[in-house]
Amino acid sequence: MSKIYNVAVIGGGIGRSHIVEGYVTNPDKYKVLVICDLNPERMNALADEFGVERRTTSYDEVLAMPDVDIVDICTPPMVHYPQVMAGLKAGKHVVCEKPLVGSLSQVDEVIAEEKQAKGTLMPIFQYRYGNGIEQAKAIIDAVAVAILEDGHQRALRLLLLGDHLVDLRQRAD
Repeated sequence: MSKIYNVAVIGGGIGRSHIVEGYVTNPDKYKVLVICDLNPERMNALADEFGVERRTTSYDEVLAMPDVDIVDICTPPMVHYPQVMAGLKAGKHVVCEKPLVGSLSQVDEVIAEEKQAKGTLMPIFQYRYGNGIEQAKAIIDAVAVAILEDGHQRALRLLLLGDHLVDLRQRAD
């Protein structure tokens, strides 16, 4: 039997969709053990909805829980970097909504921290395979083909002009 990972969902707004679309649909792999949110009303409503007993408003308290394997960071972007770093330093696997961090230097720091951490970082870029990306790729491909076709036609025109220039050059000699 494979391991069931205990998850702490940090942030009850978008965190709800992570529970619905990811954890509840895979009960053989994940158990939501903790809901953490600064808004007690939202936290309690979410925990009640999914039968989660453990609730806290403290991220540090979550990181101190030895039975939490994964912290799923669904908080506002400006706190992603410190929460990701703290999660990795605490030895947890970290799932984080986008944007992961706010700068390239922070990306470098996160990469360095993950290399020495016990846990793994899993940033969420859920639109990578969505319809919007496929549509954007189709547009880019169509524009690229149009540019290539236009360039090909221009090259033909230059080639035709080239023949005339060669003819003129031969006549001049």
